[in-house]
Amino acid sequence: MMKKIFKRMLSPIIFFIGIIFLILVVIAGGSESSSATAVNGVVYVEHWSSDSAYTHHYLSQRYGITESQIEGFIKSQGHTPEGRSSGKAFLDAQAKSGIDVRVLVAFAQAESAYGTAGVAKQYPEANIWGYGCFDNDPNQGRNWGPERAFNDFRTYQIEQLGNYNLQIMDERANQFALGVLPAGKGVYYTDTSGTGKARAKIMEDFDRYIDENGGTPVPPNGYGSAALAGGGSISLLQTVVGTYVYDGQCYMLTAWYSEQIGGPRLRGGLDKLPRASGMAAADIGTDYDWSQWGFTVILNPKASDIRTGDIINWKAGAQYSADSDYRLGGPYGHTAIVGEIKAGNKIMIYDQNPNPVSYREIAINDSMFSSLIRKGN
Repeated sequence: MMKKIFKRMLSPIIFFIGIIFLILVVIAGGSESSSATAVNGVVYVEHWSSDSAYTHHYLSQRYGITESQIEGFIKSQGHTPEGRSSGKAFLDAQAKSGIDVRVLVAFAQAESAYGTAGVAKQYPEANIWGYGCFDNDPNQGRNWGPERAFNDFRTYQIEQLGNYNLQIMDERANQFALGVLPAGKGVYYTDTSGTGKARAKIMEDFDRYIDENGGTPVPPNGYGSAALAGGGSISLLQTVVGTYVYDGQCYMLTAWYSEQIGGPRLRGGLDKLPRASGMAAADIGTDYDWSQWGFTVILNPKASDIRTGDIINWKAGAQYSADSDYRLGGPYGHTAIVGEIKAGNKIMIYDQNPNPVSYREIAINDSMFSSLIRKGN
């Protein structure tokens, strides 16, 4: 088994703070690929969201991987898939968390040999990814069952800390070892002996096994960012999570996104000019002739009108989220891009201001938005 590594938090105190913080708020979430598409809010790629498994975004998936392919690969690695490590269990974890099953398989093999080593073997109720096991208290892992582990992996590690690929995790493990980890960031593991590259190798071996054993079908919408439900590119937005785009105003993220997908150049602060009348986020849908660029605008959209990839613009003074008392206020409103449609009138959005670009969940209703804009019809 590999050298024991540090999971999720930097110390018991930080662990406790992190749990409290997660209860209060779950926020934020890359890499771009010419072969990515979204179906029902999931980003699908032909193989990887980038040029390798090492830089592949955890929330990009290969469409149509089967239980038998998962179990066949596990057997090829000298293990017996059962219970927590069955193909069904892995696909269930992928469906509930959105994390690529190839990532989940690689972590399970590296961390616990599919539940046959360490804390996962000692405690059958524990998860097989080593999640929640700490250097100073490895038995803490017994309190982290599979569902708690993969949910926290996504909401905390990927969306909040921005640990969305193996390369980033390796870099932060090295920063932690050197004592230069940036404030507000964290690690999944602290081992610096090539942990991420070893896991990328497992992912690549698994992907090759899939190719050699039936392959996978093409997603219903095909590959390529033009096939996205809202005409946008979610993996494109993942590349700027955790940064400030242009001057950091919400308007500027939409301006950048519009240009990236072939829309008009929204002037705002891009020309270094003062914000002028007509530059309110609430008015983005009517301030430009979007049809010239092949976009559709829906004014005063209902919640049911919104799709993945849409630009959405709040009315001036509207609530930020339907389940919150916080109102935007003022004459400007707000603007964001839709990353995923969820059940119960909830969506995931990319936005910025006052914080850097983040990926977060909000509740929506039929009266919040002044307009939505999407590429195509």
